[in-house]
Amino acid sequence: MKTPTRDDCRTENCLNADEQFSRILHRWRDCPYGSFDDTTSNHEALRRATEFLIGRVLKRSSNPSHHEYWCDGTDFVQTNRDDHRYYFGGACIFSDRHANAMWLGPFELSLAYSPTDFGMPTSVTLRLGHVCREHTISRRFPTGRTYRLYAIAHSLFGDRPSDDAGWAANVTLCPYNEAEQ
Repeated sequence: MKTPTRDDCRTENCLNADEQFSRILHRWRDCPYGSFDDTTSNHEALRRATEFLIGRVLKRSSNPSHHEYWCDGTDFVQTNRDDHRYYFGGACIFSDRHANAMWLGPFELSLAYSPTDFGMPTSVTLRLGHVCREHTISRRFPTGRTYRLYAIAHSLFGDRPSDDAGWAANVTLCPYNEAEQ
């Protein structure tokens, strides 16, 4: 498949948000540091698209307490790809349904695609934030003057949980199918 153009990646030219994400990912895969448009790189377009994907995955979690959370920014610390598998690790800004405050937390996102269909992932795994007794996701790092995503992303990712039990949200959707939303 040829590299999608920025017009191919526009919302109105995609069947759904997953196809749009996949096209942006394909652009990034083919030229990670290339230009998406006059003001945005492929890398930045993928970071923005990832924040919306994280929100969609949380909404589909089998744990209803995850449904109230959404993502408002990501920073990649680590990226890996192997054939049709992708891994992104870093930190993100997240908020609850009240949106009165936002916090920072680590995340890991793994996606797999069929070798013959790059339009939608076949599986997605998301791990987000640290477990906390008081809240669904630890609110240790509120965004603001003290904690800023780009300044602390490497530290948050470096301090990510080492096992599944340490992650506040650990969601695997396999098969991943938009019709289930």
